[in-house]
Amino acid sequence: MKIHLMRYYALPLGMLLLATTSAKTEEINPKGAYYYGTIYGAGSALCEAENHGALEKGFAREFLGDMVASLVNDPEVNDVASYINEAYREMRKEADCKGVL
Repeated sequence: MKIHLMRYYALPLGMLLLATTSAKTEEINPKGAYYYGTIYGAGSALCEAENHGALEKGFAREFLGDMVASLVNDPEVNDVASYINEAYREMRKEADCKGVL
């Protein structure tokens, strides 16, 4: 019985292992991840603050927009500008930030 079960599961398990090992893994750029998290975190905090009336309307949009523009144009972080822009795009899609950013 054990041998029969081993044969039954061997092919699917083998295919699963092959699929996971042959899949191309994407390397994470630590600097890019840092700036992605910075923009996303700042955006989230600004949206929450503006939604709860702690900030004037329009402040979050202006502040985060200026922050993103400043970072993207900074030669020291130009290599991760795509991470910064992606975080800003994703942050603007968040439910709490629609109409704020």
